[in-house]
Amino acid sequence: MRFFQFAFAFLICPCFFAQGSESCDSLAELSLLSPGPFEFTSIDESDNIRNGPDYSGAHIYYPTNSTGILSSLVLCPGFMNFESTLQNWGPFLSAHGIVTMTIGPNYLTDSPAQRKDALLDAVITLKAEQTRLGSPLFNILDTNQVAVGGFSMGGGGAQLAAASDPSIKAVIALYPFLLNAMEEDLDHSSPLLVISGELDFIAAPSLHANIHYAATPESTPKQRYEVNNAGHDPLIGPYAGGGEVGAKVLCWLQAFLREDHCYCPPLLNTPSTASDFTHNLVCANLFPEGCTDASACNFNPTAAVDDGSCESESCDCPADLNGDNAITVADVLLALSEFGCLSNCTADIDSNGYVNVTDILELLSMFGADC
Repeated sequence: MRFFQFAFAFLICPCFFAQGSESCDSLAELSLLSPGPFEFTSIDESDNIRNGPDYSGAHIYYPTNSTGILSSLVLCPGFMNFESTLQNWGPFLSAHGIVTMTIGPNYLTDSPAQRKDALLDAVITLKAEQTRLGSPLFNILDTNQVAVGGFSMGGGGAQLAAASDPSIKAVIALYPFLLNAMEEDLDHSSPLLVISGELDFIAAPSLHANIHYAATPESTPKQRYEVNNAGHDPLIGPYAGGGEVGAKVLCWLQAFLREDHCYCPPLLNTPSTASDFTHNLVCANLFPEGCTDASACNFNPTAAVDDGSCESESCDCPADLNGDNAITVADVLLALSEFGCLSNCTADIDSNGYVNVTDILELLSMFGADC
């Protein structure tokens, strides 16, 4: 095993200072840390990790002094690029608590489709560390929180991997290359971050990144950040755009891989080094607020962020309209009457002309039936 000393003065998501939510205030302190709060090291195939058939060589970077369960990312390089061209992402992300696996292609000329296979094969290897006796990641990996990414053809392969495996939690497409990308190729729901270079003449944004963004479903959370005056260079990695590329990637993974709502608002801010920037993110929709306490009367199972509205277990159940301490048929009928069930029945929520079980269940949910 090797320990990496990694010094880099970097402000992570400085826009955290502008957030109003008290629950996110601690991120202001995190933004001052350089490069991150964790020490890290790496293991490779000499440390008995699985040697997958669809890629060649791998390193897994991980934090050594973190607590709790860890999420992870697998990265694949581009055409004629070795694994080493992406290895600066390993220290950067693992110092912030994200396990990062870098792989090499079997052949430097592998296509995006072959790199897709390499990424999916590497995901198998990474998940196996959760159960491999002797692994430093034994029993501390969240195998449901795995993202994929890559540079150039590796970025195109990451898009294809997400379309192939719906369990992929997020995609990081760095200066992606995938010719003639069609909507059917990129039909996935994994939140997509596309980084491109304004002066990239190998993977020109107009032929690749812009098309990738447009072809990914509008229902998928997505963002495209074109870096001013940037070309096609994997080595600069997280330091591109004066460090704003690394900040954006980290925020994306924290928000969508680790599901931390505090990192969503910073994603909306346009980087100072962007020559073009667009997204479809609405944080209130992605991380809806409500009562998240399942024991509360007003528990909202769709809420991702607790808004402090939870009512105690002793509160009156709002669906118990007739006050008998139970949700009965009488309550349902009373709810329907309050909605004015006439010839054009306003309780017909799904508008099929009838008041059916679906409508009644929807009405009950509106009245807090989960209490």
